[in-house]
Amino acid sequence: MGNIITAVFCGTTSTSASGLYQYDYGQILKFEGIDLPSTYEVHFCNEGEDETITVLGNADGVEIPDQFLTDGSAVRAWVFLHTGNDDGETEYAVRMPVTERPQPSDIQPTPVQQDVITQAIAALNTAVTETSASAQAAAQDAQTASTAAENASEDAASALAYRNEAQASAVSANSAALAAASSASAASASEDAAHEYAEDAEASADRAEQAAATAGYMVISVDENGHLIYERTSNTDVDLSLIDGHLIMGVA
Repeated sequence: MGNIITAVFCGTTSTSASGLYQYDYGQILKFEGIDLPSTYEVHFCNEGEDETITVLGNADGVEIPDQFLTDGSAVRAWVFLHTGNDDGETEYAVRMPVTERPQPSDIQPTPVQQDVITQAIAALNTAVTETSASAQAAAQDAQTASTAAENASEDAASALAYRNEAQASAVSANSAALAAASSASAASASEDAAHEYAEDAEASADRAEQAAATAGYMVISVDENGHLIYERTSNTDVDLSLIDGHLIMGVA
């Protein structure tokens, strides 16, 4: 663009830039070779004057006030940076010669830009506020992340405890199942043994009954009247007799 005046710094804090003509307007001063913040101040005046006008600059440069291009004197510019809350320093200086020429009949001086200091302070306050808000948001995010990490750790510990309890329950259940199976097996064996004992007893009773029927037997009992009752089978050789008041058992 034809309205751009570039001040190039090569390791120095001061330089010169050409390209201005008397009665130009809307001229932009840009800087190369230096690092500037997103918002900064530039103080302008004509060479030889003892008072400057402050204009706010940004990444696109800073506008040169039209009033300094009307008398043909060189324009001086100083880049002023705020280094803290209550201080600032002049960091860079630029001298811009102005080529003189006849005055056009339709040129009207533009009003001086007013209240640029207020603009600069407002911009700086906005930047500080945004930075503080960003810091607070970052701190909140960090706290949220820390809380989430703690919750995740607690959840992991709980899950591990639940897993251990489940494993212990599974072991207990397995042991109980084995014990139940063993008890069932023992009960089955006991049932089989009882069944065998019952069969043996029944067989013994049958054999006793057969032996008694074969050899014969006798039965002595007392009835309800106190009488001695004697009974025997026909095939037994044993007999009872009463001799001199004595009950004698003998062979028939």
